[in-house]
Amino acid sequence: MPPDGDVHLVQSAVPSDGIPPGSTDTTTISTIAVKAGNHATIVVALLRSMGYVELRIDEMHPGLLAIGAGVEETRNLLAIHDDVMNRLREKEDQVEVLLSRADNLAHEKEDPNEQIVYEAMARSLNAAWRELLKQLQLRGYLLQDCYKFYSLANKHQQLISFLSQGGNGDVFNDLLDITAEAIDLGASIIAQIRTLGLINDNEHRPKEVLLACEVIEKIMLKMALDWERVEATKEHLQTQHIQQQQKAQHESQLEENAFTQIEDWVSRAERRVVAANDFGLSVLLNEAAEQQHRLDSLNQIDSKRVETLHHRISELVERIHKKLNAAQRIHQFYGAANSMSAQLEMMEQDMRNANAAMAGELAPLARQKASVVIGEGRNILTSEKLTYEEQRTIQMRVNELETKLKRLEELAEQRIHETQFKSSQLVSTLSQWLQQSGERFMTESGDMGSTQHDGSRFIDSHRDFAQEIINQESSVQTMYQQASQLNETDRRTVQEFEKRYDTLKRQLEERIHLGQTFEQVHKFSQDLHSSFAAINSLLDSTQGGINENVATQMNNVFHMIQETLGQERQQGERFISRAQQASTTDRSLKIDKAIESVRNVLMEHEQKFTEITQKWTTWEQQKTSNKKLQNVIEEIQIWQEEVIEIIGLLENTHIVSTKESEGLKRRVREIEDTITQQTTRLEEAKQSTKDEQLLRRIDSAQQRQHYIHEKVAALERKVNTIHETFLEEEIREVIKAPEILAPLKEAVVNEGSRFEFAARIEAEPEPAICWLKDGVDVKQNVDYHTEFVNGVATLTIEETFVEDSALYTIRAANKGGTVESSARLNVISRSQADHSLAEGKPHFVRQLQNLSVTEGEEIHLECVIVGKPEPEVVWVKEDTNIREDNRIRFDFLGDRCSLIISNSQQNDSGLYTVKAKNSLGEASNFARLQVSPRAKVGFFVVLKFI
Repeated sequence: MPPDGDVHLVQSAVPSDGIPPGSTDTTTISTIAVKAGNHATIVVALLRSMGYVELRIDEMHPGLLAIGAGVEETRNLLAIHDDVMNRLREKEDQVEVLLSRADNLAHEKEDPNEQIVYEAMARSLNAAWRELLKQLQLRGYLLQDCYKFYSLANKHQQLISFLSQGGNGDVFNDLLDITAEAIDLGASIIAQIRTLGLINDNEHRPKEVLLACEVIEKIMLKMALDWERVEATKEHLQTQHIQQQQKAQHESQLEENAFTQIEDWVSRAERRVVAANDFGLSVLLNEAAEQQHRLDSLNQIDSKRVETLHHRISELVERIHKKLNAAQRIHQFYGAANSMSAQLEMMEQDMRNANAAMAGELAPLARQKASVVIGEGRNILTSEKLTYEEQRTIQMRVNELETKLKRLEELAEQRIHETQFKSSQLVSTLSQWLQQSGERFMTESGDMGSTQHDGSRFIDSHRDFAQEIINQESSVQTMYQQASQLNETDRRTVQEFEKRYDTLKRQLEERIHLGQTFEQVHKFSQDLHSSFAAINSLLDSTQGGINENVATQMNNVFHMIQETLGQERQQGERFISRAQQASTTDRSLKIDKAIESVRNVLMEHEQKFTEITQKWTTWEQQKTSNKKLQNVIEEIQIWQEEVIEIIGLLENTHIVSTKESEGLKRRVREIEDTITQQTTRLEEAKQSTKDEQLLRRIDSAQQRQHYIHEKVAALERKVNTIHETFLEEEIREVIKAPEILAPLKEAVVNEGSRFEFAARIEAEPEPAICWLKDGVDVKQNVDYHTEFVNGVATLTIEETFVEDSALYTIRAANKGGTVESSARLNVISRSQADHSLAEGKPHFVRQLQNLSVTEGEEIHLECVIVGKPEPEVVWVKEDTNIREDNRIRFDFLGDRCSLIISNSQQNDSGLYTVKAKNSLGEASNFARLQVSPRAKVGFFVVLKFI
């Protein structure tokens, strides 16, 4: 549906199946949609298949046959109709331009078959538009008659109410006139409804016709019944009066009086027939039946006299029937003539504001409608027996219609001649403008030049001229629209103008497009010069490529150069191709210098890009080598921090069994083996680089390695002593089935991160621990490190990859039974992680670290979280959210989040998780906290050493 107050015309056409090429048989579909505010919408569709079928379908709101059920509803419908007609008149010129354009499309097609199709489309769309206007005009006349009919019906009801309440009988004649006029007008309305309902093939239209006619017929029937009721009341009163008089007379005079009354009535009725209208004649028929019934009761008194009166009444009834038929025809003619006269007056008013096309439509429409009414009037004059007054009135109505029709046709001819004169002047003015301004500009402004400045000047001048064409477009379309009303010479001038005008617009559009492409190529050239200089400067100043910010910046610049170079090449080649093609049809276009300029730019930038690519490749290789060494050093440093933390935990471990001491010994031996491996890696890294920054980091890591080696040696001596002590004692074995106190937790980590699954398990004796990845034991996978220390089982992945994503299961078993816990690990690839970071998803820059403290010490668990918008942070111990109290508080400083617990207690031990969440996602991280007894551990170890 179009916007408020707008008119949309849509057309389509296809050749009819089975019709040979070149045939004029084409199927077309034309649609017109109109919207007037929120109260009126119209859709008209016309399906036409030449020689086969023609189908019109319309949808209107309010409906075409919506006439209302009373004065107020009809007044509102009439106001809506007038609003629609006013809006259509405002859009009439635009619609005529569209119709003219559709008609001209056929002349633009070179293929004869396409010409046939487009001509059919134009005819079909034009017919749909004319048909819509015709329907709306007829609906306007119908609504006016309905409004008058409802007004008469209201007056009729008022008079009926007045008489029913005992009002003066003088209004009886007024009631008779109003009823007769309303019945005649109602019959005319029903005829109009049926005529309007036959215009198109809307499947709902028969029902609409039936409903509309039913509304009018119900009112007419009610008026007739009211009239009969009033007439019957009047006759009843008269009869009562006569009966009273008869009772007062002598019985001997009763029969004579009856005959006299009947004879008097027949004489009066014969006189009344001459002047009575339809309702009066109907009343006479009813009275005649009553008089005949009275005669039947008098037959035994004087049969001959009764027969004579019966014969006179029968002749009277026959005269009444003939006059009723003639009267009905005359009344229908009066109604049709009144309606037609009003319509001709309205058409004359519309004609004074109509253009030539509308004038050409209104005059034939008026002739078509008026001829029917005029012909009926003449036929009545020749075929019916009329009174002098009836003959004079009918002849006057016929003459009036003929006079108004003639005046309307003369006015239409005048409007057409005026439009033709104005159209001829417009053709002359536009032809002069095309030659002296348009074609002259194209000839004198065809040099594009060779620089960006020349191209900008070329575009500006042609855009200014394009604006001039836009300013002339409405005049040009008006000329096209009025072409069919011009003489043969002017029509040929318009056809020649259209060809030259379309050629000028195509050449102008092509020139503007070429100028834009030429200008774009030079803009790309400027961008590339700046980018070449920037990346050369970065490559010269950054040899190692260690700084990630600088590396990212260089990578962005290089890719931007590739993208810009591709766009420049694409635009340049397109410009050269289109310029060469345009110069073959636009002889005034001088393009050689511009083509040579673009070719030189493309060649120069290809050479520069080759040089930059070679330099970039060398830099990338150096950056990759240094990055690998940097990763090795960072991995070793992370390992060193974790080992020092583990050593601290092992030093404070409370050992209560031989097996625990054996496990501790194995753990120490594993650490010693790993120290040897990491020391070897540091030596190899030191030998493979000369970068001073990397060498300084390697030296620092080696010093840290020596410190760790000494710490592990001391720990080994201490563990051996404890183990030997436990071997001397006998420990009573108590069997307890494994129980997982802290199960595994689902986790999502970024690729390359270190990750550790942890579960707290209680069992006696110590259970056998088995880790499964998607149901497969991981002990053969060297990338997975498992351990079970002090009731905590861990699975550590030093560097995660996407393929580590799986369902992990821990299984603990001893003589008392078996228990399992499972959780899924999802590893996000680096590309997805970078994308998430760019979007602001929460991310742990610094993760939580496992921590061991002595009872009473203050606990600090801290991490660094980044995200935008700022994430919400929640701390969880095991499965319970942590809340602040007099011992526990949260600290947030910038992106640093801390959990601080003062006066630590042994029940503070456990698995702590920090969760961060914002609108783009969430992330979590966890660490183990071990709180050892304050005095008991030290005292116990001392006793063992003693």
